Amino acid sequence: MIYGKLSLKLTVVACLSILIFGVGVKADDGHARKEIEAIYAKRDKAMLSKDFAFIKSTQSEEYTEKKKDGKVLNREEADAEIDQLAPMIKEVQSFWTKVESVKEGEDDEIIVEITDGGKISLVDPEGKPHIIEGSGRARDTWEHTDKGWKIKAHESLESTTKLDGKVIE
Repeated sequence: MIYGKLSLKLTVVACLSILIFGVGVKADDGHARKEIEAIYAKRDKAMLSKDFAFIKSTQSEEYTEKKKDGKVLNREEADAEIDQLAPMIKEVQSFWTKVESVKEGEDDEIIVEITDGGKISLVDPEGKPHIIEGSGRARDTWEHTDKGWKIKAHESLESTTKLDGKVIE
C-alpha cells in the first residue's frame, strides 16, 4: 500500500512537471516571438533610415538567401547585392514587416513566416529616377546565438514588384 501511494504521488508530480514545463515552453515561444517582432521593427526603422549595416548585422555568419527564382546567395553575395543597390537608393518612403506565424524549428531555431512591403525612390546608374514598390511573403529561419537572434536563412515565397507603376518580374 505504501508503494501504491508513493507511485501515485510520483505520477502526480510527473504530470504536474510536464504541465508546468509545457507552459514554460509555450511562454518562451511567445517571448521569442516578441523578441523577433522587435528585431523586425528595428529592421524596418533601419530600412527607412537606410541603415544597411544594421540590416546586415541581423544576419548570421551562415546566412543564405533564396530568391523566388530558386537562386541561392550566401551571406557575402547577399551583402554585395545590398552594397551595390544602397548608393542608388535616394529615399525609403515606406517599409513594413508583419510576422504571420512562428513555429519551432531544429535546435535553437525558429521558423518565421512574414509579409512585407515598401516603396523606394532610387536613381539608376544612368541617372534616371525611379519609384519601386513591392510586397511579398517570405520564410525566415532564425537561430538563437550568443549575440541574440540572427537570421540564418531567408526564402522568398512570393513577391510583386512595380517599377514606375508597372509590374516587373
